Amino acid sequence: MLSNKESKTNDAHRKLNKTTPSNHVIDTGLDFISLQEAAEIFKVAKVSMYRLVEKRILPFYKPFGKILFKKQDLMQFTEERRTEKIATY
Repeated sequence: MLSNKESKTNDAHRKLNKTTPSNHVIDTGLDFISLQEAAEIFKVAKVSMYRLVEKRILPFYKPFGKILFKKQDLMQFTEERRTEKIATY
């Protein structure tokens, strides 16, 4: 059985892999999502996402003043912060 944290990570990855026309800001073949969409995917408040951006923890783009994230960058961010399961006996 997956832990709650593992389940959230898997859920976030599934959502990041979904592609809808509304997710494309510029048709470059790269999928971008808004800060609001990223917050919904990770089930955190928008202010939490703003803090990660402000501290430059998350890579982001800001064309025309709108904060955007590349889906692949968010997936890499979550994978890099994966914690190993603690063995239970």
